[in-house]
Amino acid sequence: MIIEIFERLDEILSEENAEFRKTGMIELKHCEFKILGQMALLESKIDIELIGTADIDAYTTAQRYIIEKLNSILPSYGFSFDELSPEIWMPDETTYIHMYSGDLIDLYRADPVYVMVSKTIKAPDKNAALIAEYSSIAPREYFLLLEKYKEKK
Repeated sequence: MIIEIFERLDEILSEENAEFRKTGMIELKHCEFKILGQMALLESKIDIELIGTADIDAYTTAQRYIIEKLNSILPSYGFSFDELSPEIWMPDETTYIHMYSGDLIDLYRADPVYVMVSKTIKAPDKNAALIAEYSSIAPREYFLLLEKYKEKK
């Protein structure tokens, strides 16, 4: 579903950019969205029980105008954009999987291992059931990263 949202956003922005070009207005700049948190887990189709989310967490290079356009279409999908996303801590090594390239947007999602390290380090009580389930299938890298970042608590 997240790809559909960003395809729609890219289509809207591309049409607006064409109008901006015709009228001599400054065009919108290409940007990236890196999906984090629960939405990244849902999109990864990881084999654990996940609870849906109402917000989208993402690091982004988008101009304010683009974020406002995103916020205008998200309610029709049942979501909102978390404006506090830049405050989310992710491990330095986090890798992002490319999901979509459009005229103005590139979309990525964080690899589940790094999302789970973030959740385990920064919000263990809130995510206790998820962490317990993930720990049973987690790759070795997860435990190594937990050891490395245990001081981040």
